[in-house]
Formats: sequence, C-alpha cells, structure tokens
Amino acid sequence: MTLPRLAGRDRQRIEYRHVIWSLMRKPGAFMAYKYREEMFPSLIFRQVFDALQAAIPARAVREYLRILYAAATISESEIAAALGQAMAAGETPTSEACRTRIASLRVQVPQLTPARVFDLSAYDQLIVGGIHG
Repeated sequence: MTLPRLAGRDRQRIEYRHVIWSLMRKPGAFMAYKYREEMFPSLIFRQVFDALQAAIPARAVREYLRILYAAATISESEIAAALGQAMAAGETPTSEACRTRIASLRVQVPQLTPARVFDLSAYDQLIVGGIHG
C-alpha cells in the first residue's frame, strides 16, 4: 500500500481496515478513539453514523462498526452504494440491510452444461481440405 506523505503537524492517515478488527472486539473504545474521524472512509459513512445515532442511539456504534467491518471484508464501494440507497429510501442503514441489498444487486451467474461434441470428423475435414490441404 502506498499513501501520500502528510506534511505539517497533527496530520495523520489511519487506514480503518487495519484497526477495525480491534474495534469490533471492543466497540466501546470507538467513541473515545483519538482518530475516530479517520474511521469514516467517505461522506456517506459519516452520514450513516449520524443517522444511526439519531435512530438507534444505544446500538449506533456497534451497528456502524459492523458496517465498517463489512466494508473492509466485502467491498467498500458496494457497501457505500447500498448505504446510499438505504439513506435515499429513508431507511435506517443497518449492516444486515446492506448485505441484503448487495446480495440482490449481484448478478447471478447461470449454470451452464458443457457442450457435447459427438462427431469430430467434421474438424478433420477442415484440416485436410482446408487451408493446409
């Protein structure tokens, strides 16, 4: 990973993917975390945290950390898109709702049966009578 150098005093760049595991084990530490503002990878994540605090204040931190964990393990962009959709629909953006939205957005790959070739003599005719013949 390459990060740009931050010049000046009191500048830091904390990658949430590096600390989310610890915060999941001790969610109470999140509110007192010195670099808490670094735990919002984009504006939508900050908006979701504020919405969670308004909707479910007792569980807001734990729910936000679950969302951040999903972003670290699944895909930050997919989680952000699902959060944006939930916020636009006026829903409380929970981690379970994000996972449900992502599952519904993913394309299902159909199961294909292998083609069966019965007679290969047509290919022999191409080689013998074709450009090489």
